Amino acid sequence: MKSIYLVRHGETELNLKKVYYGRIDCDLTEKGMSQAKALQPFFSRLKPDLVYVSPLLRATHTADLLLGETKVARICDERLSELSFGQWEGKHYESLKGDPLYEKWCADWRHQAPPEGESFCDMAKRTRSFFNVLQKKEEDTVLIVSHHAVLQQLMAYLLEEAAEHCWHYAFSQGAYSEFSFSSGFAVLKGHNVVPFSEN
Repeated sequence: MKSIYLVRHGETELNLKKVYYGRIDCDLTEKGMSQAKALQPFFSRLKPDLVYVSPLLRATHTADLLLGETKVARICDERLSELSFGQWEGKHYESLKGDPLYEKWCADWRHQAPPEGESFCDMAKRTRSFFNVLQKKEEDTVLIVSHHAVLQQLMAYLLEEAAEHCWHYAFSQGAYSEFSFSSGFAVLKGHNVVPFSEN
């Protein structure tokens, strides 16, 4: 593998509401679709050899729009799904204040999980499993379309940082991040890059 591109899905209504949502299968807003379409000229010229995408609709729709008519091998991988917030899906943090389980989660976010949800450590484990497979790929150029928390984890691994350091990285919508590889060593070439509009 010579290069890897990371793309976060476009805007959704639940982004605007600022609620916890990981596995709620919502679609893109009009703005979210525009964000994905704005990436299409760049990726049509790039022509990635392989695309990995989260199976959730907001990610697959983003991939559809940014790839356009570009023909490329594409794999949906469950390990790229967003963190599951279980019973807290769709809830705003303000409504959870005072809940003992929520306070416990806030105090130990690494190991505690929302009711019927997933802990940070669980997500880090499955993301690491995906990353280990990714490193063995022989395709020159790989594109990953996924979610904020997952992309943060992947960036930490690419930079050889601990999983907990992922919070230092923010991924914008309507942008891409690029790494190049040499002898298995990853180099960050650009982060939250917004392609130049030709219009």
